[in-house]
Amino acid sequence: MTGETALEWEGRVDLLSDPFTRRDMLRVGVISIAMMWILVALMGLLAEGELVILPPVVLLIVVPVVVVLFFLAVVLLGVRLPIVFVLDSHGAGWSSGKRASWASRATMVLGALSARPSAAGAGMLGLARESGTVPWQDVVHVRPYSDRRVIALADSWHTLLRLYCTPETYDAALAFAISHAAGDTATAPKPLHRPDRRGLAAFALAVIASAGVVSWSWTFDSAREATLLALVVFAIGLAAFGNRVVRRICGMVGIISAAYLVVRVAIEALDPITMFSSGEVIGYGWELDTPLLVLAVSGLCILLALSVIALFGERE
Repeated sequence: MTGETALEWEGRVDLLSDPFTRRDMLRVGVISIAMMWILVALMGLLAEGELVILPPVVLLIVVPVVVVLFFLAVVLLGVRLPIVFVLDSHGAGWSSGKRASWASRATMVLGALSARPSAAGAGMLGLARESGTVPWQDVVHVRPYSDRRVIALADSWHTLLRLYCTPETYDAALAFAISHAAGDTATAPKPLHRPDRRGLAAFALAVIASAGVVSWSWTFDSAREATLLALVVFAIGLAAFGNRVVRRICGMVGIISAAYLVVRVAIEALDPITMFSSGEVIGYGWELDTPLLVLAVSGLCILLALSVIALFGERE
């Protein structure tokens, strides 16, 4: 099997007419809006002690933004996005090419400049998914859609990759996938496993960064901040042991907790210091132990970056 010839072709995805793309975009949009609602509610609970529920009128703003971003992606990528697929004895691979790479970076930059985390996050997610390989031992089901010349490779609970074939390669690709897929003997994804060196290094770096965060004596006003800091470090550590789903959950928990701590430190740093008797402003929080504040902010940035990697990164 190792000496057989690999099958390679360039497929094209019609971003406007492809039903799979529309369904995926709808799913991503719904999940993103739900995450925004949950994030705002939790931030309100942490900051004010009560849930903050966004009014439904927010949808009148968010939905058009999502639609505009979709059509912006179509403009940047082109209506028909070329993707190179490769099937060999190891698995099914794909590469979206330089145009998708440039568009992902542009989306991330535009999202950051427009202060829209959802757009920036979509760009980072695009960068993480420009290319990759699905090993055959993970494939349980091979689902052909002959009318669309699409082959879906799935594990026991979700689609791993869709192969967009040409008329000349569809039959060969389907036969190749069926003959190589593990089927019922596929490796079941375990929630936890032995961590690799990169995961252990991330956890060690998180512990060191947390020491820098607590070095600024004004970081914590209550046990809430200390608990959230411990939660970030724990989430990064658990991500080193977890599979893809566990890493995504840990990354999201880490981002939310670290973002809250960043806001709290910013509030403390910008809080004016006044004379008790006259009320005169004599300074600001950032002027107290400024070098330690820089160390604390650096630690928070490291924790936030490690959480983003856990959420969007792919383990080799």
